[in-house]
Amino acid sequence: DAYLYASEGWDGFYEYMQSFCQENDCEFYDFNLLRDRYVIFSDTSSFFDIVHLSNQGAMAFSKAYAGVMKRVMNGESIDDLFYGSYQEMLLDSPYAK
Repeated sequence: DAYLYASEGWDGFYEYMQSFCQENDCEFYDFNLLRDRYVIFSDTSSFFDIVHLSNQGAMAFSKAYAGVMKRVMNGESIDDLFYGSYQEMLLDSPYAK
């Protein structure tokens, strides 16, 4: 989150990617906006550095990804799994408090 707080324009980029993918008939899931990210990923063991996942983090991501894809393949809504914007996510971050 420190990286996200240090720079701007994330919601603009997110909106661009949504539009681009919609125009090109491809799916887009921004797992940075996963609501359970603070539960799924541990600050102490999920990351190799501030950008890259560790083995534990990769396993956690793979499990979360599979869960999302299972719901998608079953035709279920996944709207409840993701924040609607980076601003919303950052306001809910434990680091914002």
